[in-house]
Amino acid sequence: MKRLLTMFVLLLSILVGCTEDKPRPKGIVDQIIPVQVNEISNDIVAVASQSPKATFDINYHTREQNVYVECFIPGLQLEKGEGHLNVTVDGQKTKEIYTAAFILKGLEKGEHNIVVEVVHNAQNVKDLKKTLNVKVQ
Repeated sequence: MKRLLTMFVLLLSILVGCTEDKPRPKGIVDQIIPVQVNEISNDIVAVASQSPKATFDINYHTREQNVYVECFIPGLQLEKGEGHLNVTVDGQKTKEIYTAAFILKGLEKGEHNIVVEVVHNAQNVKDLKKTLNVKVQ
């Protein structure tokens, strides 16, 4: 009898534990971005975001005399004719950069002012410019 009761409890716990109803996290909406829907045909619908402000974030770190830079620019492709980065080191412009990550090699020891500016369709985007003050040791 004990054995039968133990098997029944074990079977019941297995069945209860195998349910599909799992708790779902509740998210917090901090920003709503409207979209514009353009119906091209019955099969195709084009959606354009009307984001009020473009974002541009930079992460960087130094190692020896090199500065490793990684840019996050949602919604922009870095390629000729589309967009690129203008990078200025201590007032001197480097080549146009067509990748979101790059390395500034061989900087002299000391403090450096690095400006990274996003250029989209041959026009500088006003709010997409960051200045980094980097110390190379």
